[in-house]
Amino acid sequence: MLMLDPSIQYFGILGCYRDNEVDKRHPLFGQLEAIRLNGAPLRSIHVGPIERECVTSIISDALCFPPSLCLPLSTVVHRKTGGVILFVIRFLKTLNKEGSLVYCMTSRRWTWDLEKIKSKRVSKDVVVHTTLQMNSLPKLVQTGFMNAACLGSNFNASILGKTIKDEGFDVCSFLKIGKDGGYIEESESGSYSWTHDQIQQAAYNLIPPMQRESFHFQLGQRLLENSTNCDVKRDVLFFVVDNMNKGKDLKLDRGQMTQLARLNLQAGNKAISTSRFHSAAEYLQTGISLLSKDSWIQQYDL
Repeated sequence: MLMLDPSIQYFGILGCYRDNEVDKRHPLFGQLEAIRLNGAPLRSIHVGPIERECVTSIISDALCFPPSLCLPLSTVVHRKTGGVILFVIRFLKTLNKEGSLVYCMTSRRWTWDLEKIKSKRVSKDVVVHTTLQMNSLPKLVQTGFMNAACLGSNFNASILGKTIKDEGFDVCSFLKIGKDGGYIEESESGSYSWTHDQIQQAAYNLIPPMQRESFHFQLGQRLLENSTNCDVKRDVLFFVVDNMNKGKDLKLDRGQMTQLARLNLQAGNKAISTSRFHSAAEYLQTGISLLSKDSWIQQYDL
């Protein structure tokens, strides 16, 4: 409405999406076409991998080194990473951690082993590369990443702590490791988010594919068990239901199916109260699918 209002002469909006994830059937394309047909000027800019010169500038700024002296290193880094900016940054951090790129206190400058870096085998997929990095971290830290990935793009420390079954897990220590490693970041409100959705995907990939349904279901159960009724209604209901629903195709007993159906009813009603009608329909339909044929008699209230 703002973009098509003729009384507004100076208005600009900037948005972004991955063209390999959004096709012409996506609602976004319909909205853009409607705006275009109504005469609003639209400009599309394709943003791909960065050029080698940009990688040189990044390394030059980071190492406080003249671009000409960074060129051999930046050429190798660009070739290894394909110019994917997230991959470039993580690759440089890996080189530093492994000792191939270090600061020399004697010469007071950064030094690197170019031949060692050239011989380093890396995945062209940033998700695979980041997952391999996470695999080298302590098991409890990996557990934290897996649970956080299941909570979505945003989570808070309290909810994350309620999903962990290992008593030796320290939420504060985990969050510090996550922030120091550039995996997660803290907002002003105190919640946490992934620095990139590919990082979240890498963390999720730590969960073996064959175990993901049960992992989600058990996580949702722990979160439910470790929360008060007030917490469930106010904060964690959607986290609980979304995870348990991903395990609904497991061999659940009648009691578990009834419990999950009831939780979906609560989630559906809460979604309706916030005008999330599409989500509400999904919750309610999932709840119905969990009920048995005699539910009209056995669980009439549902």
